[in-house]
Amino acid sequence: MKAINTFNQALENNISNFCFYGEDTFYLDLIFENFKNLLSHRIDDTETIRLNAEKVDFQLIYDELNTLPFFGEKKLVIIENLLDMTAKNKNFLTDQEKKTFINYLKNPNQTTILVLLINGNIDKRKKFTKELLKNISEVKAEIVDAKEIYEYLAKLNQSSQILSEKQLQLVIELSNDQLELAVTHFKKLRALSETESITDELIYKNQIKDLAQNLFDLSKYLITEQTDAAFSLFYDLMKVAKPGELIKINGILISQFRFFLSLKILMAQGKSNEQIANELKGINTKPINANRIRFASREIKRVSESFLVKVQRLLIETDFQMKSGSQDNQLLFETLMLKIINLKK
Repeated sequence: MKAINTFNQALENNISNFCFYGEDTFYLDLIFENFKNLLSHRIDDTETIRLNAEKVDFQLIYDELNTLPFFGEKKLVIIENLLDMTAKNKNFLTDQEKKTFINYLKNPNQTTILVLLINGNIDKRKKFTKELLKNISEVKAEIVDAKEIYEYLAKLNQSSQILSEKQLQLVIELSNDQLELAVTHFKKLRALSETESITDELIYKNQIKDLAQNLFDLSKYLITEQTDAAFSLFYDLMKVAKPGELIKINGILISQFRFFLSLKILMAQGKSNEQIANELKGINTKPINANRIRFASREIKRVSESFLVKVQRLLIETDFQMKSGSQDNQLLFETLMLKIINLKK
């Protein structure tokens, strides 16, 4: 995996300052655990100090960086939430403290390994961030492609060999190229393998779905007029939904039906799935999962372009009503689902 290779190479080159960051918190935790495991033979828990930049004074951070280890040759200092590096309009360090920190990085304590650990992205436009990155190894927790996920799952699968190569690929495809979903799915299948034979059918049956995939199913039920299934899934989602999440759910559906409409238009032009994926990638800037196109194309064959346009309008109207706070959001969404089903009829 790219991020793991980055810090492996940096450690081999005796680099001792690191910045781990990324929006994928599962992957961020995973690669950081790999990093700590790699250091475990050199640094034990007694020589690991974890500090929250939001809660401690800079002087404490600075003192820890310059203090010698008590027992071993090296110590690990982890600084979390240095939001001065992010786009958030928060500053915990004064200008003088920032200068002091940058000067430390230029000439660091050789017995200290420093890690800045940030949940989220950093703002590389900020002068402070630019200066820090000149003297630090940047490790971004970001999955570049499905190949990285496959390599990680293949390592998990190595000892037990419960899945074939094709089945590993199937797990990744069903995860919509999301590492956390793929790993959770794999671990569930590994537990099942103790009592059951792992078949493709079993893999499909035990798919772990995120919100977007559940909403794809909801879209399918609405398009195919499966009223009971649509409302059942909706109420299941509401059991775990956070306050205000209906606006997010409606927003995801707007994106999904926009995707359906684009797909319908491109299919009508006689384009192949590969051509459609390339065109939609240009619009969305991110690669489109081939399975997403294949599954969606089956469903939208049943509906017309005009139907998809009307659904899009209903969704946008509902989004406006939700944000205006004029009515109860759940009631608005239930009404929306009935309108979509009645449109089809």
